[in-house]
Amino acid sequence: MTELHVLKNFTYSTDGVTSHEAKVDEVPNPAIPEDLLPGLLKERYISLDGEKKAPGAPENKMNSGSQENKGGAGGDNNSGVYTAKHVGRGSWFIFKGDEKLPLKLTKADAKAFNKLPPEKQAEFVEAQLANE
Repeated sequence: MTELHVLKNFTYSTDGVTSHEAKVDEVPNPAIPEDLLPGLLKERYISLDGEKKAPGAPENKMNSGSQENKGGAGGDNNSGVYTAKHVGRGSWFIFKGDEKLPLKLTKADAKAFNKLPPEKQAEFVEAQLANE
């Protein structure tokens, strides 16, 4: 028997009228119509025969830093690495480890800052702190 695994959440219909939700790591109920399977396999929404991840599919890193980006307790972050974090109500600040620095950013600037290499982040922080 072929085992089907849902790799990404999606909506499908068995009759063209009623929609059903297929969720990651759950068995779809009702069963997904056979005519949809080739497209879902090709687009890596599902895998067959027990594969938990589609071959060649990148690792889903979407949730790996979610707590850190929200300013939550995402673990020990005293490494001295700079990170721009959302602290609520549209406010973004630069943190050095767990220490919040007095450097407020826009969301766009915070996302750009987080993409910089560590040495450029340090240069930016030093320049901004010197101007205060």
